[in-house]
Amino acid sequence: MAFIHGKTTTALVNEYNLSAFFNDASVSYSADTAETTAFGNDSKTYLIGLDDGTLSLNGMFEGTTSGVDTVVAAILASGSVPNQATSSVIYGTPAAGTSASLVHGLINSYDISAPVADVVAATLEVQGSGGVASGKALSALAAVSATTTGSAVDRGEGASTTAGTVVAHLHVPTNDRDAGTLTAEILSSTSEGGSYGSVSGGSFTAVSGGSTAFQRLEITGAVNRYVKVKYTVASGSSGSYTPIVTLSAY
Repeated sequence: MAFIHGKTTTALVNEYNLSAFFNDASVSYSADTAETTAFGNDSKTYLIGLDDGTLSLNGMFEGTTSGVDTVVAAILASGSVPNQATSSVIYGTPAAGTSASLVHGLINSYDISAPVADVVAATLEVQGSGGVASGKALSALAAVSATTTGSAVDRGEGASTTAGTVVAHLHVPTNDRDAGTLTAEILSSTSEGGSYGSVSGGSFTAVSGGSTAFQRLEITGAVNRYVKVKYTVASGSSGSYTPIVTLSAY
């Protein structure tokens, strides 16, 4: 067994790394049940209904220009869908193969608490739209200044290889590249040491130098059990991107 200490958790929401503000991350999965008990049954019987899921982040309030309050205000007001949150919680130091939860949905509550004898606290909750997914990080959260391909990641025995069932999140919380673009692409293989090829619908939109970014990708093609991420850096001569991709197992 390999237990993980909570202090190494990373919480990413959209293009922001919020790990410095929060000290508790809770991802909850649930499913509705419909009772089918009939005359003659000795025990109740049920059918599984709709899946649901939430992400709750709890920690410390900060109101500076780069603090959590400013970040949340920007998320609530930005984009074609205000309140939209594409989130990844990574359990352990981010690296290829580190376990993660992927939650995509809407911020449905943001609370600030100011007790007289304690630190001012902040709580952020994301209501998943389409449920939550377990998966893996495909790289470290580290500077990338040249084209590179990550290490192989085993999605696990039983991971879905059915086309159209896998999602991925890209987060780029820091980016001081002077020009050019970064493109992240999912590669997959049927064996860990085999040949890795492109996946249909497995490329994110290019990120421009100097711009933080986030994307959610609903991959249209089949993804094999073993995967890598390829970061392609085009043009630019100084600075770097700091990207990370998380990928669902199912």
